[in-house]
Amino acid sequence: MTGNQAPARASHRLTAALAAAGTDVQGVAAAAGVSAFFLYRVSAGGFPPSQKVLRAIASALGSTESEALDLCPMKPGDKPFPPCEPAYAALRAAGVSGSELARRSGIAPSNVSSYLTGGRRPTPKLMAAVEDATGLPREALFPHLFAGGAR
Repeated sequence: MTGNQAPARASHRLTAALAAAGTDVQGVAAAAGVSAFFLYRVSAGGFPPSQKVLRAIASALGSTESEALDLCPMKPGDKPFPPCEPAYAALRAAGVSGSELARRSGIAPSNVSSYLTGGRRPTPKLMAAVEDATGLPREALFPHLFAGGAR
């Protein structure tokens, strides 16, 4: 099974479970107060579900939150991207804090943290700021983004 097949399979599992329960993604999304697009992304493994979303899925299915969680590839607290450990280490070695990097780059401190801890995919602007602060190339700082020549 390729990496793309697993999320698609999970998405189909949730869609099938909702259909069997007599509802659909749009109904559950409305009950959870999120968009159908967001719920599709949760079911495909693009985002971890919140407790509110899990409760809405469980309610729609007439199941427990634990059973609903089994239909979601990512679990609450999971990060969509791996942490950027090499970038963190290089910044520490250069004596540059996250708040200093935010100041230099014009990126909000919370976004710098989210990018470096795996909450969000690092942007080219962030990668350039870390390159400038450390003197190292982005391929060395963010190897998970450049493995196998992927950009």
